[in-house]
Amino acid sequence: MDTRSTLLVACSLTLSACAGAPAPQAAVAPPGPEAPATTASDTNRPESPAAAVGTKTRGEAHRVAVAAIACWLGGVWSEAEGEADETARATASDQRCHALVRKIYRSDDPVHCERLRALEPVEVSEIIARIQAIARTDEVDAQDESQIGTMLRATADAEREMTLARRAGDKVKFDVEADRPRAKLTSDEEAALAPLRESSAFNALLNLDAGDLTHEGRAVAILVATDRMKTANGLPKHLKVFAVEEPFVSLFRVPAPEVAADAAPLKGGVWLSYLTTVAKAAGHPVPAKVGSLREQELSAWCGALTGLGDKLREETEQVSDATDMRRVLAVVVRKIDSECHVAEPPVGNPAEPVPPETADVNRRTAAKKP
Repeated sequence: MDTRSTLLVACSLTLSACAGAPAPQAAVAPPGPEAPATTASDTNRPESPAAAVGTKTRGEAHRVAVAAIACWLGGVWSEAEGEADETARATASDQRCHALVRKIYRSDDPVHCERLRALEPVEVSEIIARIQAIARTDEVDAQDESQIGTMLRATADAEREMTLARRAGDKVKFDVEADRPRAKLTSDEEAALAPLRESSAFNALLNLDAGDLTHEGRAVAILVATDRMKTANGLPKHLKVFAVEEPFVSLFRVPAPEVAADAAPLKGGVWLSYLTTVAKAAGHPVPAKVGSLREQELSAWCGALTGLGDKLREETEQVSDATDMRRVLAVVVRKIDSECHVAEPPVGNPAEPVPPETADVNRRTAAKKP
């Protein structure tokens, strides 16, 4: 009987953020008369699938709010727009952020752009206040001015929190070999504990009540959860648990195993057992035919990632198509569906398991397999 080998490609989601706590919202004047107005074609477009389930078609303020989120999401948004390589994705992301600054400030100010990309709290508050000012003059969005601000603030906080976790994880990956034997945590691992475990902003966004924008907020939170899985790749196993524990509790109701925060070793089988339980709770259990421990881990990882894709699909179906948000989310869902799958190896030439850390190299080849 042939052994199935799991070919996993972790979804490459790169979010752009920085440290800091959100500042109080600054009071600013509405944008000048040059602000783009909502046209009749915008407000009288045919009813969309989203509208059929109760989500209103939105106006200019909502479009500008989504433009801000697109700037913060960086590479994942660019990839969904069809940019294939890293340089092109970075360029497209930079262009989106500059376009937003021009729309908000009426000039392409590089200082504002850098602060926006870095999610500096004062700049975030300024941008949100100006978008809310647009909402107050918009017939469609005026009644949702508060919800637009609430969703943007929660999104910015979650993106900033995720970036701190990613930076901490990257430093550990750069400085140490993930699974080399050692008796205690390294200094980098000790420093990474707090940012990897911090998830209050993620949970706030996931559970946010922002009216018609609630589903957009939850969708971005699921993207953050997927990014946490990517951050976990290559970390020592005890840090892997810390990186994903909160998303797995919040989305799949699976508690993390007890892991001591002051010692490096993780008992054999703990991580695999945890990941296998998550995959089953996500609706994609490890197949009984999967043999080796490595294959089981890859299959469980793929099951958890596919479960996040399922959650994202549910939210996407409830998002308005009045902006590019719904389309971009749908592309990310399809990417997870196509990249994380099980393929039957040729007879007599069993495929080697593809580690999550290096699977992206073989992404296009794997996606073409039946």
